[in-house]
Amino acid sequence: MKKIINTFKYGEKKVKRSLALAILSGVVTVAFAGLALVLANMLCFFVAIVAGFVTISLIQTFMIAEGENPTVVKPFSDVGTDSFAHMDLSSNDSDSVNISKRSKKNPKNKKTEKMSTKVSQTDEVLQNTYSQDEKDNVKAQPDSLLEYDTEEITETKVKKAKKKRVKKEKNKKVKTSKNQAPGTETEEIQSTELQGELDMANLLNQSAPPANSQMAYEQNTDNTEQDDEDDAEYNHINKKFKVITADTAATYTKKKIKKTLHKYKVIKDHRMVLVDRSDKYHIYQTPAYVWVQDNQFHILLIEEEPRLLMVPIFRITEISYLKKQPAEPDKDYSIFKKSTILTESFRPYLPDYNQSNKTTDLTSYKNLYGITQGIYFTNNSAKNLFDLLGVDFYVEDKVTTSNKVNIYFKEAYKANIKLRDNILDANGYADSITRILDDMAHSSLSYNEFKDTLNLMTKNKLITDEYANHYMDVRNGIRG
Repeated sequence: MKKIINTFKYGEKKVKRSLALAILSGVVTVAFAGLALVLANMLCFFVAIVAGFVTISLIQTFMIAEGENPTVVKPFSDVGTDSFAHMDLSSNDSDSVNISKRSKKNPKNKKTEKMSTKVSQTDEVLQNTYSQDEKDNVKAQPDSLLEYDTEEITETKVKKAKKKRVKKEKNKKVKTSKNQAPGTETEEIQSTELQGELDMANLLNQSAPPANSQMAYEQNTDNTEQDDEDDAEYNHINKKFKVITADTAATYTKKKIKKTLHKYKVIKDHRMVLVDRSDKYHIYQTPAYVWVQDNQFHILLIEEEPRLLMVPIFRITEISYLKKQPAEPDKDYSIFKKSTILTESFRPYLPDYNQSNKTTDLTSYKNLYGITQGIYFTNNSAKNLFDLLGVDFYVEDKVTTSNKVNIYFKEAYKANIKLRDNILDANGYADSITRILDDMAHSSLSYNEFKDTLNLMTKNKLITDEYANHYMDVRNGIRG
């Protein structure tokens, strides 16, 4: 029922229409089925059957329409165009589905024949997927990746493919050259091996993932034996989103920023944030403008080409907390090493870095705040998220999952986290603590539990002794 209500509130017109017709057809089916039973009328019985089939068809239509856009995420496909490209939240597994589907299409007796055209097909796909400028950028990147090193994986796959190809070519040459002069076979095999190495090296240079830590994640597939009908889908999967570079950031003057905000219809009541990362949407340390409009949470990412994401508000149920995420202050947010109008505007939202309490641990850490779609923001951006979204703060750690403390202590603990991460100032924290303690004083807690909770809050420096004494008096006054 809740899903039906949400569909009528936030769904697309096509989805609403399909659901309404399905419900109406279902009512007709039940009505005529009831008449058939009461009146024993065959005509009503047949009408009920027909209406039942219609209902099933409409339900399937509704499910298909709803599945096409469960959460609206609309990135701009190209700068200067007004058309959106919808991004399905469940598209992360599309690579593996495509690979299995393509593998089923290719019979075994065609593998040897297709192996000789493998590199040329891949070059053609890459030529269609990337522009020349993008290829140059990929080649110019260093050899370290953002979260994991895929160079070793890529080399291993290339070596395996090369060995398999050389082995098949060698067997083929042995079978077809029994009558050749001695030494000819060896020369041809060596020539094949050399050509295979050159082709694979060219493939590696063109298809290797971006290696700079400033590059966003890119989805790749190793299957290049694909049909022409899959080319468009393959190109869409491999679309890249690049983190803005220092050179591009320098081009953002006040006039260009104003023009960009106008182009993407950013409302006046917007906020500025830094998105630290999102694996699902391929975001990495990116400035962004956020606002709420038409029951949608808008995120305008300032990447090499601006990109707009839209998430329905009803899907954002909480703001989560990631504590002590490993960080590299010298390498993170590299565009801020150079002062520009854009970087100076977003500089207040850079994360705060903390060091471990252990003297042997020199690692730096940062705290992140995320919405339920797996998009994580810096701690200094979180205040704007709470202001816009007004959702609960969810923390899962030893304190919040413990049965030894009550809900009031946990709420004070979460308020203290907000204070330490600059989400609340001193006045905001005092207001939060006052509300929590006032609710606790008027609750049904026993006198001993109330007193123990105050003592525990004082011991953990969540409140001062003055607060504890004051609210003991408030509790005594209420209970008489």
